[in-house]
Amino acid sequence: MEFRTYHTYIVTNKNHTVLYTGVTSFLKQRIWEHTSKMYPNSFSARYNTYLLIYYEAFLDIGEAIA
Repeated sequence: MEFRTYHTYIVTNKNHTVLYTGVTSFLKQRIWEHTSKMYPNSFSARYNTYLLIYYEAFLDIGEAIA
Protein backbone atom coordinates (compact mmCIF):
# COMPACT_ATOMS: atom_id res chain seq x y z
CA MET A 1 0.00 0.00 0.00
CA GLU A 2 1.39 3.40 -0.98
CA PHE A 3 0.95 6.32 1.36
CA ARG A 4 0.49 9.80 -0.03
CA THR A 5 1.32 12.91 1.94
CA TYR A 6 -0.94 15.95 1.67
CA HIS A 7 0.19 19.43 2.57
CA THR A 8 -1.71 22.43 3.81
CA TYR A 9 0.34 25.51 2.96
CA ILE A 10 0.33 29.29 3.13
CA VAL A 11 2.11 31.57 0.67
CA THR A 12 2.39 35.35 0.66
CA ASN A 13 3.67 38.13 -1.57
CA LYS A 14 7.00 39.97 -1.16
CA ASN A 15 5.40 42.67 1.01
CA HIS A 16 3.60 40.10 3.21
CA THR A 17 0.27 41.86 2.64
CA VAL A 18 -1.71 38.97 1.11
CA LEU A 19 -2.10 35.34 2.20
CA TYR A 20 -3.12 32.38 0.07
CA THR A 21 -3.93 29.03 1.69
CA GLY A 22 -3.98 25.78 -0.27
CA VAL A 23 -3.84 21.99 -0.08
CA THR A 24 -1.74 19.82 -2.38
CA SER A 25 -0.10 16.40 -2.58
CA PHE A 26 2.90 17.80 -4.51
CA LEU A 27 4.14 20.80 -2.52
CA LYS A 28 7.34 21.47 -4.46
CA GLN A 29 5.50 21.46 -7.80
CA ARG A 30 2.67 23.61 -6.45
CA ILE A 31 5.07 26.28 -5.16
CA TRP A 32 6.74 26.30 -8.60
CA GLU A 33 3.28 26.85 -10.15
CA HIS A 34 2.75 29.87 -7.85
CA THR A 35 6.21 31.26 -8.66
CA SER A 36 5.84 30.85 -12.43
CA LYS A 37 2.21 32.13 -12.44
CA MET A 38 1.15 29.01 -14.30
CA TYR A 39 -2.49 30.06 -13.96
CA PRO A 40 -2.34 33.76 -14.95
CA ASN A 41 -5.96 34.61 -14.05
CA SER A 42 -5.82 33.06 -10.59
CA PHE A 43 -5.94 34.88 -7.26
CA SER A 44 -2.39 33.78 -6.59
CA ALA A 45 -1.06 35.24 -9.86
CA ARG A 46 -2.96 38.53 -9.50
CA TYR A 47 -1.60 39.13 -6.00
CA ASN A 48 1.87 37.62 -6.60
CA THR A 49 1.68 35.10 -3.78
CA TYR A 50 4.64 32.75 -4.10
CA LEU A 51 6.70 32.91 -0.88
CA LEU A 52 6.08 29.82 1.24
CA ILE A 53 5.70 30.86 4.88
CA TYR A 54 4.06 27.75 6.37
CA TYR A 55 3.26 24.13 5.58
CA GLU A 56 2.08 21.08 7.45
CA ALA A 57 1.97 17.46 6.26
CA PHE A 58 -0.96 15.05 6.70
CA LEU A 59 -1.64 11.45 5.69
CA ASP A 60 -5.39 12.07 5.32
CA ILE A 61 -6.72 14.57 2.74
CA GLY A 62 -9.69 15.34 4.96
CA GLU A 63 -7.41 16.42 7.80
CA ALA A 64 -5.34 18.55 5.43
CA ILE A 65 -8.45 20.34 4.19
CA ALA A 66 -9.85 20.82 7.70
